[in-house]
Amino acid sequence: ALGTVVHQITEPDPDTGDWLVARRARVAELLAQMPDATCLDQYSNTAAFVAHDEGTMTEIVEQLGHAPDHLLVAVSTTGTIGGCLQHVATHGLGTQVTAVDAEGSVLFDGHPGTRHLPGFGAGMVPELSKKISPHRVLRIDDRASVEAARKLVRTEAILPGASGGAVIAAVEKLSANIPAGSDVVVIVHDDGTRYMDTIYNDDWVEENL
Repeated sequence: ALGTVVHQITEPDPDTGDWLVARRARVAELLAQMPDATCLDQYSNTAAFVAHDEGTMTEIVEQLGHAPDHLLVAVSTTGTIGGCLQHVATHGLGTQVTAVDAEGSVLFDGHPGTRHLPGFGAGMVPELSKKISPHRVLRIDDRASVEAARKLVRTEAILPGASGGAVIAAVEKLSANIPAGSDVVVIVHDDGTRYMDTIYNDDWVEENL
């Protein structure tokens, strides 16, 4: 209805086996073919840092009334965590910022491997990630992400996507080392309605994970 053309990527990148690499390669081809086209490129656009510094992390501190002790953020482009880290550094906050990554992701010196869940992790190193250093990186496997997502639904009636499940799994993994009374903030990026056929489907989970 809007007159747009959707370019579907039906095969992963032949060299890396990664879907993101294949999508970015197609975007590069389209940019070369269409001189007037623009790509906002969330993987290298530092405007993301500004948005999450002046927006996300500012709001977290204002709503709490003080800086949290811990912040856990799932990573892919690393724009969200980069902006939060920028805010913490600029204002001299004591918040420990943890990057929650997927097993099999290459972010922050990770080793490439099979990943079944979209929404976090990456098969290539974004330019944004080269500009930041999280205080800690926790890698969560697919099964743990799914289990934590389902637990959040049952206990809090919050339906997260795969990355949200990973963040909750990371909190559980860290909990023994977090003093009682600490303020722990998690960012749940995605809604679970996109995942009804995958992480919330028993048959898919048993077949793939």
